[in-house]
Amino acid sequence: MHYPMLNRIRDALRLLPQTEERIAMLTLLILIWVRRGQVSLELGNQLPMRLVEQLNDFVVTDDGLLDEFRWLAKENAMFLAMAVDAAKELAVQETLVPLPAFYELPEVLGVPLALQSGVVRVLAELLEPVEGQRLYAPWDQTGQLAAYLAEQGHRVLIENPESTGPSLMALAYRHMIQVVRNNPITGPRGPVRSEVSFGGAVSFLPMGMRIDPKQLDYIVSSELMKERTNSAAVLGIRQLLGSTQGRIVVAVQTNVLFSSGAEYNLRKELLLRGWLKAVIAMPSGLLDRTGISFAILIIERNREANTVRFVNADSPHFKVAVGRTRNQMCNVEELVRVALGQAEHEEATDVGVPDILANDAQLQVSRYVVPQETQLMQRMLSRGLTVSLDDIAAFIRPVPLTSDKDKLMEAAEDWLDITHAVEVVSADLPEFGYLKHPSKEVYIDTTKANLDQNFLRPHDIVLMTKGSTGKVGIAPGSLSPGDSIVAGQSAIVLRVFENSPIDRRALFMQLRSSFGQALLRSIVSGASLPLIQLKELKRLKVLVPTQEEQAGAIHALEEEARLQEQIDALREQQARASNTLWRLN
Repeated sequence: MHYPMLNRIRDALRLLPQTEERIAMLTLLILIWVRRGQVSLELGNQLPMRLVEQLNDFVVTDDGLLDEFRWLAKENAMFLAMAVDAAKELAVQETLVPLPAFYELPEVLGVPLALQSGVVRVLAELLEPVEGQRLYAPWDQTGQLAAYLAEQGHRVLIENPESTGPSLMALAYRHMIQVVRNNPITGPRGPVRSEVSFGGAVSFLPMGMRIDPKQLDYIVSSELMKERTNSAAVLGIRQLLGSTQGRIVVAVQTNVLFSSGAEYNLRKELLLRGWLKAVIAMPSGLLDRTGISFAILIIERNREANTVRFVNADSPHFKVAVGRTRNQMCNVEELVRVALGQAEHEEATDVGVPDILANDAQLQVSRYVVPQETQLMQRMLSRGLTVSLDDIAAFIRPVPLTSDKDKLMEAAEDWLDITHAVEVVSADLPEFGYLKHPSKEVYIDTTKANLDQNFLRPHDIVLMTKGSTGKVGIAPGSLSPGDSIVAGQSAIVLRVFENSPIDRRALFMQLRSSFGQALLRSIVSGASLPLIQLKELKRLKVLVPTQEEQAGAIHALEEEARLQEQIDALREQQARASNTLWRLN
């Protein structure tokens, strides 16, 4: 409802020669300025230059004027006045319909690295701070976590290398939020980072960041010096442990849950000390500009327990799709209660520390919480006859391909060793029916490939093992060697043996079904790029259908293919119906 008015503010500011990022930040500043009563709503047609002076006065903080807004000057005054007028009108309307809370505004305005409001609420509410506690929010890049806690009446210190976003939230909550511009791991120590000085901490650690171990030489910290590593996630958690007395709620990239080395040492220590309270697997598609998945750890230094709670929040009960690759959190209050052990749910379980340590201290939630889909899949497998894929099919790996013929000819010993082919990629695998002839032309060095094996044969199954993991297609029975079709680099070919108890077409239909897709999802790994490892695929158990079931699957596939041919013919007829009208040639 308020978005048109927000757009009026941004449209006025877009007349300034500034980036979209700065426009978003300035919009946020103006909203804070107006909503905190710093601009009188009765000013009317105030001189634009006076507005610039007032705004500059407003952004003076303890450490000086916010650098982000030093460019505000006389030539910007008219556009700024237009934006402020829109903001004042918005403030009047807010008495009828409230604006989003301050912690929600960075997401609404598209501020870079802004967290979804649902993620902010989960992290902040899991902290359950006690009244009067001094809280710590390192790496709070937009100030949203601190803003949510300040709104609840808690004092928070933000420590972050870049201070614009946090400082804006500090303007919104004066005396409640303190900002220190510093790297929490490698920055100089001071009174705000004295050992065990905070009652609780909440943090979303930077994804994928690495620290030069040489920088640790200048740090006097018992926690950080326990081991030398370049993992910002490990060092970030250790820095939190060295600065916090009570509960720590920290979001980390999922490799922390299973990687060896420093990550393993940290997990083992947390488990042995009884400090790890819970692990929450969050849905993918929550973060701005990245599909990287993450998890939330709840750590309590003053806790010595022998169980850990594992929660699968990547469940339809706790997420809702808002796009093809985007999700939002839902039922946040229930998720918090479940994670803290205040409520039970089928997507949560408690596991003994000895059992976790015996499992290499692995903390992936999927190892301990079995989703309902997986339970149904396992039930079907237990009731039927099964066989491993390795027992019924050969696995044809992709051959090196290139679309640069000239480069390949330069590298090849003889141009006669180069052959032309077409490559099957994920987009070529149809939703129904057989694989169509792909169009992507590639070249192969035949000295490095066995084309007799690598060219697709009738009813070969193409399975994507990277990226679009689990997507499958099947070659038509009419395929011939002269078609020269090969699988792409992200795929593998299943060539079912002649004596297999499962017909190739029936196996394809099983792998494409909801049951088969659940099977394949159960062996997907990888934190940023989903993949299916060949050794896992070979061991995968599939159902051996009855002869009647196989005949039904084959009939369904053939019927799909027949209907698809009719659809293609109708599309051609549809295109011809009007292609002679108003032609340019």
